Amino acid sequence: MADPPYLRLVHDKSAPPEAATARPKRRRRAKASVPSDPASHAAELAALRKRLSELERESLRDNHVICAAVFLMSCAYFGFVVWQHVAAMP
Repeated sequence: MADPPYLRLVHDKSAPPEAATARPKRRRRAKASVPSDPASHAAELAALRKRLSELERESLRDNHVICAAVFLMSCAYFGFVVWQHVAAMP
């Protein structure tokens, strides 16, 4: 079985020493195209704001569901503890 590439560089004595520590070159991200006319820029900004408000509403709803679940689990645990305490009484 062949060694993985990173081990080949370590074990290969003929390779230059900087080859073992060389990092792969990073690719540059393509810049986002900005519309030249203000009307399309404003429309795009309005659409992004609308999407952000939708995401905020979804997040808030998710937070309410999580809080309700935690509250119900806490109530169930408290009821179980009280029930065990009452059952242990003589």
